[in-house]
Amino acid sequence: MFKRNAKGIFVKFSRVKISIYFENFLCNKPFSRKKQNALLDRRCHTEYQLTKAKFLSPLERNQLLKTLEMLEGKDARNVAILRLYDNTGARPSEVLNLRVKDLYPESSSVFIRGLKGSRSREIPIPKSLFKQVQTFAGGKGPEELLFPISLRTMQGIWHLYRPCKKGLRCLRHTFAIRLYEKTKDIRLVQTALGHKSLMNTQVYSEYVYNQQELRRLIL
Repeated sequence: MFKRNAKGIFVKFSRVKISIYFENFLCNKPFSRKKQNALLDRRCHTEYQLTKAKFLSPLERNQLLKTLEMLEGKDARNVAILRLYDNTGARPSEVLNLRVKDLYPESSSVFIRGLKGSRSREIPIPKSLFKQVQTFAGGKGPEELLFPISLRTMQGIWHLYRPCKKGLRCLRHTFAIRLYEKTKDIRLVQTALGHKSLMNTQVYSEYVYNQQELRRLIL
């Protein structure tokens, strides 16, 4: 879908935004910016579907963890980064944005600075992982990055380590599903992921519920 911008150039325009645009245009009382954003959030939620192609199965995750364990002594930095993804559910860019001051030794936790409009949050991690991450803070100032590499470099690292042909973001989805299956607390998952809207988080509870109910009724 395309729409002509102010300069007369056609630009891509999603179906969701087009439907909201016409509803706004045809309505006697045009939608406020707040209502437009709410409609966009709701419709994006209904269009997004979580499938097995978007997260790691237990077997695939175990394969990844075994690979990380084998290469820990040879490639400590990349192993630490991937373990952070697996244990925090942070976005790829959020982990690479971690600074020395974001490490909290007293609670063995890391402070994830929310990006892309998400909320910041403090996530506890295993003490062994915290010590491993802390080694990369040595000799650096509080504002310096723990892992000064680009997102493109990180994508390349993931391609070397991944147990299957799934994107790096699958670790975030895997974390969310595991946390919900363990706690059945959708609000906790929302907090851990930094979502502002609960609707964005509900894709995980809906997926787990549907799979469990189908299994119970069919098998």
